[in-house]
Amino acid sequence: MSESTGQTLPASLAEEPGRHRLEAELYARMRDDASILDFLKQGALDGLWYWDLESPEDEWMSPTFWRLFGFDPAAMPHKASAWQDIIHPDDLAVALRNYELHAADPSHPYDQVVRYRHAQGHTIWVRCRGIAIRDETGKPIRMLGAHTDITAQMEAQAELERRQAELEEANAALTQSNIDLRHYSYVVAHDLQAPLRHIAGFARFLNEDHRERLDEQGRTYLDHVLSSAEQLQLLIRDLLDYAKADDEARPFQPVPLETVVRSVTATAPFVAPDELVYQDLPVVRGDRTQLTLVLQNLLENARKFRELGRAVRVDITAERDGAFWRIRVADDGIGMKPQHAERIFEVFRRLHTQREYPGSGMGLAICKRIVERHGGTIWVETEQGMGSTFCFTLPAEDERDDTADHP
Repeated sequence: MSESTGQTLPASLAEEPGRHRLEAELYARMRDDASILDFLKQGALDGLWYWDLESPEDEWMSPTFWRLFGFDPAAMPHKASAWQDIIHPDDLAVALRNYELHAADPSHPYDQVVRYRHAQGHTIWVRCRGIAIRDETGKPIRMLGAHTDITAQMEAQAELERRQAELEEANAALTQSNIDLRHYSYVVAHDLQAPLRHIAGFARFLNEDHRERLDEQGRTYLDHVLSSAEQLQLLIRDLLDYAKADDEARPFQPVPLETVVRSVTATAPFVAPDELVYQDLPVVRGDRTQLTLVLQNLLENARKFRELGRAVRVDITAERDGAFWRIRVADDGIGMKPQHAERIFEVFRRLHTQREYPGSGMGLAICKRIVERHGGTIWVETEQGMGSTFCFTLPAEDERDDTADHP
């Protein structure tokens, strides 16, 4: 856009008060040395034009003007109709309308992005700016304009918009896929429970009433059935918990973590009272039921992954981290190799056999899903034989945003 207001140009711009001496000198040299204007025409602009408004068909266009569109300047007439034949019709209407507004009001800019048809058929995007030169009465008698080629920027923007649209489409498809998968997992797990209860029930009846009638191999088979049924029931329960982490989520509210820890240890004593140390745990903002499940899983992990016959010690601490609290659940169990620290949060990911350490392989995946639903992150700091410290962040109650209290 031209920075000028479009008023009549003074006889000598160099004589304007307040003009820098070098700028004034440049104007003076431009009057005396045509090569300076030639340089600007050829090197600083992608096209220059000068239009006779008193004879509207007459318009001079610089050689760079035509080269930009793939035409031989020597073969092109200096006529307004020449460029009007290759500009996009919609953009021609915009340019002419802006000219009318600029002619009537110098403060209205003559500045627009327009499309031209290149000689080879493709589109050239141009920013076209101009200024009306007026006589002593203020009537426009000439238009001076300049072209800037912005094709590369417009194509880059179009490509960015195309990729953004593809990304949004892929995200929408992924979101729907996740919804469908959660629903499928829920339905499958729910529908499996009834027949599994019958299998487990009949296996228990067989074990209680007919075990002595079976030979050693039969009793071994029966033990496998009972063990497998129990493991499958655990797996289905955890699969349902994972599927319900979003679908049955409750609105966030203040949650005192000390109360949650006391509730967990009272109803499901994964660790003995003298094995658990915690104090000054904060009030966070979240879903109490889900946060209870996180602490249940972490304390059960601490009890499970310890050396046989050895008591476990668990320390739960918290420290402020900006708008979040960082909770640390540290145990002195068997730990793990650091390269496994990310894998253990994947669904069904196990580092040990079922015989060594029974479980579904879902517990930490459930923890990750819940913590991320709260806007936090979860990770583990561990060494083989040196215990594990599970760290996760939760939003502080005093930093809540009431517009973000819903799942």
